[in-house]
Amino acid sequence: MSSSSRDLNKIASLALSFRREVQKQVVGRDDVIDIMLAALIAGGHILLEGPTGTGKTTLAKSFAHAIAGTFKRIN
Repeated sequence: MSSSSRDLNKIASLALSFRREVQKQVVGRDDVIDIMLAALIAGGHILLEGPTGTGKTTLAKSFAHAIAGTFKRIN
């Protein structure tokens, strides 16, 4: 197995672990979790928008926890 294949397997494994960690708190938002993962890997930014009560804050907190980051809410 080449070094790049091992790297991709490691990234895939980390992404799956991350996804499972976030899914412990957030149910039914797999599409958003995948987009957030892609932004994380690409070094991009995310703006979560949506109606009140759709779990945006919980999702952001879970995301921050899963990457051992910090969370600050901005209105």
